[in-house]
Amino acid sequence: MRMLRIPVLLALVLCTVSAFSANENYDGNEFLSKCSSAVKLLDNEKLSNSEMQDAEWCLGYVEGIADGIEIVSETSKSARLYCMAEDVTTGQGVRVFVKWLRDHPEKLHNSGRILVVASFVNAFPCK
Repeated sequence: MRMLRIPVLLALVLCTVSAFSANENYDGNEFLSKCSSAVKLLDNEKLSNSEMQDAEWCLGYVEGIADGIEIVSETSKSARLYCMAEDVTTGQGVRVFVKWLRDHPEKLHNSGRILVVASFVNAFPCK
């Protein structure tokens, strides 16, 4: 049974990577929509299947960006972009991001991945 799980998990990972790659150019408007569903999920609101998929996508994307930046910061000699405390959860990160998007509607035309980082730089400055 365990041997069967490995190909299934690998297929799921590959599908997820393909979905992220195909949609890597989402702008802030798309992120605001998807990540607003994540905030609803965090607030225990009832979601449609589509909203649940958007919420899970957003949570995974934001966590991936944060993890990626952390890895780069720890393995390179460059200055940290932001200094997020270790106990900040992915949910908190999503809430910070959504609030920042709502507070900066003039930036929504920009790439969502850049906006995630901009929101963290603003919320978690290094001292």
